[in-house]
Amino acid sequence: MPDESSRPELPTDTRTRAEGVRMPDPVNSSNPALEYGRWNGALIDYATKSVPQGSPVFLSVDEDALWIIRQQFLGREGGTTQQAIDEFAAALRHRCLAPQGQPLDLAGLRGTDAAGRPRGVGFLAASARADGSWPIDTNLTTWVTTLAMRALEGVGRISPPQGTVEAADSPTLLEWLLRQQHKIEHPFTHARPGGWGWSDLSGAVPDADDTSGALVALRALAPELPTPNTQGPNSPHWELGLGAWELRQSATAGLEWLLEIQNADGGIPTFCRGWGALPFDRSAPDLTAHALEAWNVWRDAVVSGVRQRLDGAAARAVAYLTRVQRPDGSWAPLWFGNEHVAGELNLTYGTARVVTGLATPLARNASPAANVSGRRGVAWLLDTQRLDGGWGGGPGAPASIEETGLALAALAAAPEPRGVIDALRRGAAWLVAATSEGTRTPPAPIGLYFARLWYYEELYPVVMGLTGLATARSRMALTL
Repeated sequence: MPDESSRPELPTDTRTRAEGVRMPDPVNSSNPALEYGRWNGALIDYATKSVPQGSPVFLSVDEDALWIIRQQFLGREGGTTQQAIDEFAAALRHRCLAPQGQPLDLAGLRGTDAAGRPRGVGFLAASARADGSWPIDTNLTTWVTTLAMRALEGVGRISPPQGTVEAADSPTLLEWLLRQQHKIEHPFTHARPGGWGWSDLSGAVPDADDTSGALVALRALAPELPTPNTQGPNSPHWELGLGAWELRQSATAGLEWLLEIQNADGGIPTFCRGWGALPFDRSAPDLTAHALEAWNVWRDAVVSGVRQRLDGAAARAVAYLTRVQRPDGSWAPLWFGNEHVAGELNLTYGTARVVTGLATPLARNASPAANVSGRRGVAWLLDTQRLDGGWGGGPGAPASIEETGLALAALAAAPEPRGVIDALRRGAAWLVAATSEGTRTPPAPIGLYFARLWYYEELYPVVMGLTGLATARSRMALTL
């Protein structure tokens, strides 16, 4: 809406129709709150009243606006502001949620209604944050779930054979995660089946980072998967109603999805192999290292033909990571940044992810270069640790929980112990203090989307901090 002064006044007779605004007939439905289309149209009429066609309109709907819309445009008398809010929320849920309460499905909000008005305005109004802004993304369910799995595995809270975390309710995480795998070719990118996207919603697109994260999480849930010699869909996997054969088939499809998008330079891009026209099409060190982790954890659980392909892909990936390592020993990631560092590069994120990937047995066995490049990366992390024990996105940047947790996890995986243990102790102490012993986890805007859009995720400091502390504790225990 242009501003507060442009809001129409509430008439004395609430049945009076606002001049110049199309009025729908009074609502006769037994449950008018479920008529999303009526609310959507009313919001558009309200926001564009007296605004010349083609002028920009800034949609900001507050509680008073919903009440006025309810009274004037929906043809309803009486009611309170809270009732108006509840009715609007109910209409939106009814339009975007399946009867079983499944996640939002925005497919029905495409296009325009019979009057030519866009159907998604009501959704945008409901998505506005309290400060008047809109989030870049509203759902990273699959991504943050896989990150949480890694953190919980580190503290021993994943408890097979049920494949659950603590006393999690059915369906199990294993079953849920398998359901998120894309089973058909994606209509936008034409990526083959087998990958995972960032969300369980229909708008998610299969990508390398989420596919790698899902594969690592699946392996954490299935550490005792029988050897590939067990054939057939009836092979038991623990006590689940899910066969080992089916689980292995799903994992193999994900591994092959990653193998197929590996670029000619040996690196892994985000969505598809060899596009190259946009920044996210190119190979990225952080994505390549994450793929190495996924290939590593599943290598011994797949058939020999797939193992051979993984070995070859790992050798090419290590060669790529060695070539793109910066002269100072660091790596720059693609999807994460830091506003306090020159060029807004988050070298701590990139270096930590690559050091972790190069420390895997698969990478070390693939090429001696993995050890050489990995040691240089470890040296960079040690050199950039702040005097207070934390890490920021690069030298001189303020420390964050996320970046400190990532650095700790990488150093804990490093094969060379020299200088690492002291750095782990100092970093862990900083994390304990920064989180008030785990009771507060303020997020930092380290996420970087298309068009240089920065974001923070409230779970990042929780899962990254916990992963760092858990891996540091395990590594320090081994040296005592």
